[in-house]
Amino acid sequence: MINENFKIRVNNPEESIFVQKLLFQNGSKWRNGKSEVNLVDSQGSSWKGLYHYSNNTITGDATIGGYFHNHDNPEITLEEFKIRYFGKGETSRQTCIDFAKYCMDHLNDELTIEQLFDNFIKPKNGNKTF
Repeated sequence: MINENFKIRVNNPEESIFVQKLLFQNGSKWRNGKSEVNLVDSQGSSWKGLYHYSNNTITGDATIGGYFHNHDNPEITLEEFKIRYFGKGETSRQTCIDFAKYCMDHLNDELTIEQLFDNFIKPKNGNKTF
């Protein structure tokens, strides 16, 4: 579990997917209790910022404006997020297993490891959930 308050900017869908997937693997959920990757708000606008709370809930923000800047949660960068939470404990083990299986399924695709990882964290078949 990630029992910390923070806010993080997500610059594109891939970053948002990466952050959300890792948070869900650590037991976090959206305020509505769901733990599915969601890339847009109720108006269809892409998330620009995500907020994580110590009670393991997540909310999103489609603008990076005054609310984001004035929000009490400390801001962390994507790099800080990766250092803090990616590769820790059970999440690391399961992510490595899942990624290894994905690589095995795509051995003949002639992709670099970076391309494989990028494809691994993207939504399947264009869907917004895993």
